[in-house]
Amino acid sequence: MDAPGARNKDLVGGMLSLEDIKKWADSIEAQSASTLTKFYHEPAKPAHRAVIEVVFANGVNEYRIWISRELNIIYVDAFHKGVVSDSKLFRGPLSRHSLESISSILRDSV
Repeated sequence: MDAPGARNKDLVGGMLSLEDIKKWADSIEAQSASTLTKFYHEPAKPAHRAVIEVVFANGVNEYRIWISRELNIIYVDAFHKGVVSDSKLFRGPLSRHSLESISSILRDSV
């Protein structure tokens, strides 16, 4: 069990850094059949928030992950060739726990 306050540490302040998210994406590629096909960080602009887009693909499946650190949210959509997308496969706060949940989804999807 986590020490008191350990979980809150992931949910406040700067949350996860861009480097933390990139390391996570690289680890998914190393541990699964999915290939990291895109890692893009669009910096904030006037009237627009910064967004990190991560895309994994494994044959007919593509998983798009959008991360907004400013809004503390992660969205995951799945796209299957020839089929409509499964929108909002995952939606949650930007935390290590959320990244672990997404990791499990991606590792189990072959």
